[in-house]
Amino acid sequence: MAITRPLRWDNTLNALKEMSDSDLEQLAYYLRYQWGQDLLGTYTTNCARDGGASVNNGFGAAYRTASASATSSAYTHYGSNADQKKTPQTLSNADNNEPISQPNAYAGDDDDSFGTPSEASFNDTLATVTTYYKEVYRASVPTQTAPSTGNLDLYSYAYWDGSGYVKIEGVEANILDTVIKLANNEMLTGDKVGTLQLATSDPSEGAGHVWSDLGTFFENTISTYSFPTTIGTSTTTYKLYLKTDAPTSSHETDTTLTSFVNWSSSDSALKQQDRGSGTSSYSNFISTVLLPVWKRSSIFPKYRFDTDNTLAGGWEKERGSYVDTYYNTSQTTGPTLSSGTYYSARYGLALTTSFTEYLILEIGSSTDSYRS
Repeated sequence: MAITRPLRWDNTLNALKEMSDSDLEQLAYYLRYQWGQDLLGTYTTNCARDGGASVNNGFGAAYRTASASATSSAYTHYGSNADQKKTPQTLSNADNNEPISQPNAYAGDDDDSFGTPSEASFNDTLATVTTYYKEVYRASVPTQTAPSTGNLDLYSYAYWDGSGYVKIEGVEANILDTVIKLANNEMLTGDKVGTLQLATSDPSEGAGHVWSDLGTFFENTISTYSFPTTIGTSTTTYKLYLKTDAPTSSHETDTTLTSFVNWSSSDSALKQQDRGSGTSSYSNFISTVLLPVWKRSSIFPKYRFDTDNTLAGGWEKERGSYVDTYYNTSQTTGPTLSSGTYYSARYGLALTTSFTEYLILEIGSSTDSYRS
C-alpha cells in the first residue's frame, strides 16, 4: 500500500527524522537474522525437521524426511531421489602352467586364458545405495496469527502521516512495503542472511560470513576399482547450509540509525527503542510484529525442488543443486598374472547423470515482492 518511514532521533538535528532506505536496510538485516535463527532451531541432524520445533517457525523451508509421503498436511512432499551405482566385476584363475617336473603336473596344462567379465554382468549390478525423500514445510498454507492490537501499540514504530499527525503503524501492507520487502531483496540478491543453500562445501564468502551446516542432504556414490580385486567407493556429499550472519560492517555502521521511536503508554511519550535482546522493545518489534506479518503474507521466503532451473523472474533464485551419477560404459583389464593367479576385471569408464535437481528460492510471484 505505502512506505511509511519510522521516525528516529537525529543527534545532529536534535529532532525526529524519517529513516532513510539505508537506515531501514539495517533494520531489515536484524529481521533476516532473526528469521535465520528461528529457522536454524527447526533442524536436527541431516536436514530433518525437529518434531519439537515451533509450528510458527520454518515456513517455506526444505527438509529431509524418512517417509515416502508428507509428514502431515502442513508439508508439500517432493518425492524421492535415489543414489545409484554399478559395482566392478572381477574374475580370477590360478596359473596352472607348471613344469612337468612338478608334482601333480601334466603335460599341456597351460590353459590360463579365461576372458573378462561381460558388460551385461557389469550393467546388471546397477542398484540403489540410498533413497532420499524431501519436503517443504508450510509452503502455501501459513497459519500465523496477526499481530495483536496490543503488540502493535506497544512495539510498532511511529511515523509521520504527511497530514500533520504522528501515528503508530498497524497496517500490515504498509509494514510489508516499508521493511519486509527490503529484507526480501537482500535475501534474493544481497547478503543472503536467513536463506538456504545446497553445496558440497561451506559457501565461504570471507570473514564474517557465517553458514551453518545443517547436515547431509544427498550423497552421490560411485564404485572404484584397483588391481587386482579391490572394490571401493567414492562419495560426493551434498549438504544443506543456512546463512546466519554477515560481516558487521554491512549492517552496523551506526546503531542509532536503526533505533526507531514508538509510543510508551506508561510515560505517555514517544521513546527511542534501542536495539537490544531479550525483552527489549526492539526485539519484540521483530518477534511480535515483523515476523508474524511476514509469515502471514504471500511474500515470505519459500523453497521448491525442480529438475528445471529456469527462473520465472527476479523473485526466484537458484540455491544450489545435487546430482546422481553412475557409469554407463565400462572398460576391462587383464588377464594379468600376479603371484601365481591371473586376474581380469570390468569397471566403469564414463559416467552418466541420472538426474540433477535444483533448490529454488522463491519470494512471492512478481517484482512487487521485493524492493531495493
